[in-house]
Amino acid sequence: MPGIARESVRAHRLHVAVLAVLLLAYPSLMPAPSARLDALFVIVNVGVAALLVLWAVKVMGFAPSELGLSKDTFRRSLLLGGVVGLIAPAVAFGLTQWDTFREMPWWGEFAFTPQFLVYRVAFRIPLGTAFFEEVAFRGVVFGMLLRQGKGAAIWLSSALFGLYHVVPTIRLIDSSGLQLSRTEVIALVAGGAVVTFLIGLVFAAVRYKSRNVAGPTLAHWMADVCATLLVFALG
Repeated sequence: MPGIARESVRAHRLHVAVLAVLLLAYPSLMPAPSARLDALFVIVNVGVAALLVLWAVKVMGFAPSELGLSKDTFRRSLLLGGVVGLIAPAVAFGLTQWDTFREMPWWGEFAFTPQFLVYRVAFRIPLGTAFFEEVAFRGVVFGMLLRQGKGAAIWLSSALFGLYHVVPTIRLIDSSGLQLSRTEVIALVAGGAVVTFLIGLVFAAVRYKSRNVAGPTLAHWMADVCATLLVFALG
């Protein structure tokens, strides 16, 4: 029996490792979002999130509640996520008061039209970003790691979340048109990964406390909306 248990643990860790590699590779496999492909990008992300949940439930044998998808904890999680999400407007406002931040040269490169702003806030961010990433990282990955313990779930899922954003950050820098040195690019990418890791810790704490992905999804949406509005205002 102990031998069987050890094999089960090894198999579980292998599945987690494979899932982590696939998620880290995913941004590189997907084309960069553009005005022409953006809606398709959102649809594909929602589909991948659904497939991850089906795989975890049907193949790996996880209960929906282990993945943070229980109806019983939905409202409580949503309330907690909304409260945490209120931090985002305060942070955004604080950044607008910081002269160095306001004078960063790339803001003009990301100016949005009002129509595109509405599209991002109402469709792109809630479905293509917040829903997909929270189901993947705070849902499936977190749920799988939680069997290894609270610490593993919170820290490792957040670390993976930070690393996942390396490729999107590089693409964002490339699209800005800025001529940066390799050192500057590395600093921006590393800084982005660290900040995303720290934000992931907050989302993971909401997920753990509320036992549902609804809260972190709402907080994630609120944070990204505030960032988008900040770019719109400064662009």
